[in-house]
Amino acid sequence: MTKEKEYLEFVEEAIALIAKRLKLSKEAVRFEKGQEGKNRDRIVVETLYENGLKGVMGIEAAGLFLMYKRGMALEELAEEIARDREEKCGQETLEILQDMENYDKLKERLIVRAVSWERKREQISGSVYRRFGDIALVVYLVLRETEYDFLSAKVQRQAVEKWGKTEKEIFENAMINTHVLYPPRIYDWLKGDGKFSYQEGVFMNILEPVSLNRGIRGNCLTNVKQLNGATVLFYPGVAARIAALLEDDFYVAFTSVHEAMVHSVSSVDPRIILESLRSVNAANEEDEILSNRIYYYSQKEKALLPLD
Repeated sequence: MTKEKEYLEFVEEAIALIAKRLKLSKEAVRFEKGQEGKNRDRIVVETLYENGLKGVMGIEAAGLFLMYKRGMALEELAEEIARDREEKCGQETLEILQDMENYDKLKERLIVRAVSWERKREQISGSVYRRFGDIALVVYLVLRETEYDFLSAKVQRQAVEKWGKTEKEIFENAMINTHVLYPPRIYDWLKGDGKFSYQEGVFMNILEPVSLNRGIRGNCLTNVKQLNGATVLFYPGVAARIAALLEDDFYVAFTSVHEAMVHSVSSVDPRIILESLRSVNAANEEDEILSNRIYYYSQKEKALLPLD
């Protein structure tokens, strides 16, 4: 048996055992294949909480497989995940949900994530969000975040009625939090194996020299955690900073919810970018796809626009 086949069989068995232990449907526990050199494979567990909140926990699959290869039984791994979720995550989540009417206690947990409007419109219809072309910038409440898992839930409009804040205030606060928690980065994926130090890829500091790729290869925009990194382009000042560094307008292809490829308009025909994007999306998991369109940043208009 090849290592890849053994790994995939492990993932399949792990999903079945985790679903059984947590008493969830098989649809609620799934495998998300990462893109080579970019984001990592994850086992994703979804749970519906009170107030209509939907929590999503991601567990790095390769880490589980490594523990399995070192002698930990698959059943033990599933039990450990379930126990951790029930004892730690469950308690934390319950405490957070009990404070749902207290904005001051929750405001630092609010973040923004970019999701596909075309694919998620029904799921986000009652949530706090802003629409941008075929992309929705949705406000989420972080229920739990560790090195190994991430659990968040969409903030519903009905849940914030007693906060005494406008949706605009809530969104802007969440965007500030997102910028602070997940600083923007531009990486060269041809270097290394997708793992970068904290200082690598920094580009927003105007006092430090930064050189971006102005050729056809382009630049990969994400955040320091390489998780939901496509949102970075919507951080205040990021698009303008990239244009200034390129000394040019630029095209953007959102190759997944985790990153975007940025190309100087002088370097490549947008039809080539679109063809490449379609190929990437065809290989992506459904939940990983953000957009089927190419976007264009105009320095003159200081705006990001869908390219017709």
